[in-house]
Parts: sequence; structure tokens; C-alpha cells
Amino acid sequence: GDSAKFLEMNLYDVKSFKSKIEQAVNLFGKIDICVNSAGKHISKVNLDFLTTTVSEYEEIMDLNLKSTYFFIQEIAKYMISSKIKGHILIISSQSALEPAWSPYRLSKWGIKGITSGIAQKLLPYGIIVNAIGPGPTATSMQDYREGDNIYTTGNTIERYTMPDEIAEYAKLLVSELGNTIIGDTIYMSGGRGIIEIR
Repeated sequence: GDSAKFLEMNLYDVKSFKSKIEQAVNLFGKIDICVNSAGKHISKVNLDFLTTTVSEYEEIMDLNLKSTYFFIQEIAKYMISSKIKGHILIISSQSALEPAWSPYRLSKWGIKGITSGIAQKLLPYGIIVNAIGPGPTATSMQDYREGDNIYTTGNTIERYTMPDEIAEYAKLLVSELGNTIIGDTIYMSGGRGIIEIR
């Protein structure tokens, strides 16, 4: 709506994170909820372990893993110094449950570890960290367009997860209802990676 406020960020520019957080605090007053939802695939036909290049690897890992680690580090420093208790939620992927031969899957295995590790470190400060791991979701990352059929062969239930469904779980996890869920990843995969491995 007309009252929406936002800041643009370059997540490859780790050195800019602290100043961007300061700008966000000036804009919104304080930060007690952080949802980290950045991620990308390698868009290449016939992606394979034997043909993945160093530059493709670095591009994915720098965005999906490195930026997540250091952005949450800066958010945590801000929350601790401001004595703010709150929630950090990472949007991960069910790819963290599958064999990690691609940079994308490997980055999501890393996110799974970061989620539990940072949760352990930040809980004493009253900061709760969790993640959501969607499977195939009706977004442009899956080449889904508004109004397309939600059928997919990418999971056991044969339909995409909808962004609104993920949003409902996100709201729960950053609310008081999520306060006893610590360092966990809630998978919304339609069974993929849980009862079916691809």
C-alpha cells in the first residue's frame, strides 16, 4: 500500500550490511523480526556436477550461504546490543534433505547447519532462530506464472506449495507460538526429501 517502506540491498556486498541495518532501524524504529529469504539456482540446461564451474559455484554460495551468515551476524549484533529479544527466520529448501552435488543443494545443507548452530549461539540472548524448507513452490524460480496450473511432478502430492502457505508458517514461527521451536527447519516439501528422494 501507500505506507509501505523498503530498502534495496546488494547481498553480495557483505560490507554494506551494517549500514543497511542502521538505515532500516532509522526507517522502522527497531528490528525484532528478521526473515532472510534470498536464494538462487544456477540457470543452466543440463546442470551436472562434472560441468559446474568455479564462477557458478561462487555465485550461488556467496548469495545463498555467505550473505545469509554475515547478514544474520550483523542483525544479531544489533539485537544483542539493543537488548532486543526476537526471531530470525531463514527461508531454506527441502534440497537440504537431498544428495548435495549441486552448489544450490550444498548451500542449503549449509543453511541447515547455520540454522541450528546460530540458534544455539543466540538463544541465551532471547533470539530464536528457525528455518522453513519449501519444496517446489509456485514462484518464478520454478518458472511459475500467476494463473498457471499448480500441478507438478516435483513432489509426492503433485502440486506446488503456494507462497501464501509458506507465509502462514513464517508468521507462526516468528510469533510467540514459535517460541518452543528452536534451531529447527520446518519442511513444506509435499513429501519430497521426506518420504521420497529424487
